[in-house]
Amino acid sequence: MLKPRKRLTKREIKEDPLVTKYVQVKQFWLHHQKEFNIIIGVIAVVVIVGFLMIKSKKSAEIKASSKLAIPETFYHLRDYERSIPELETIVEQYPGTHSAGMAVFFLANVHYDQKEYEKANDYYDIYLDDYSDDDIFISSSLAGKAACMENIEDYKQAAELYFKAAKKFPDLFTSPYNVMNAVRCYKFAGLKDKAKELSKYVINKYPDTPIEQKAEYFVKVL
Repeated sequence: MLKPRKRLTKREIKEDPLVTKYVQVKQFWLHHQKEFNIIIGVIAVVVIVGFLMIKSKKSAEIKASSKLAIPETFYHLRDYERSIPELETIVEQYPGTHSAGMAVFFLANVHYDQKEYEKANDYYDIYLDDYSDDDIFISSSLAGKAACMENIEDYKQAAELYFKAAKKFPDLFTSPYNVMNAVRCYKFAGLKDKAKELSKYVINKYPDTPIEQKAEYFVKVL
């Protein structure tokens, strides 16, 4: 026969470690219930706000992308009178979106093409500071800033920016050309040693390419 189970006394229940832990946790919860409720509420608000922000950003991106198509076409047709105001509107109304970043980059190129180098430089800076979500656009923005500096005859800074664009993305097809642009600008700045040093860099970094031959020429004449 099975023996009847021994009934636990109140004292034994109190001394049971699991029961004791449960009581302690319950007392702690009751004591701090208000604080826990606040924390849970804050977490819920953060989650909801985050969800709404993501949803809002996706919606803004879709709208910005659809609005970019027409001014981008005008931009490629070099119809700047039509493209500039619409590109500016996208930047103002949809900040932080990929399409706004592209609009900023296009505006920089437009002002550069119109020989407005200060404005172009400012827009390249905006892209680099606030967007920078595409390697080609980042490299092109750095090279664009370099070209602005070259056009105002600040050759040393232009050379530094060209080389920065090349060094940051060495595998891009534009990189060796940016290094040679830096060589040219160092030469114009009177820094022939730097120009020769970068020419050798091209020879070592990009052998068996058409640009290597140009670099070899500079090494000989500098």
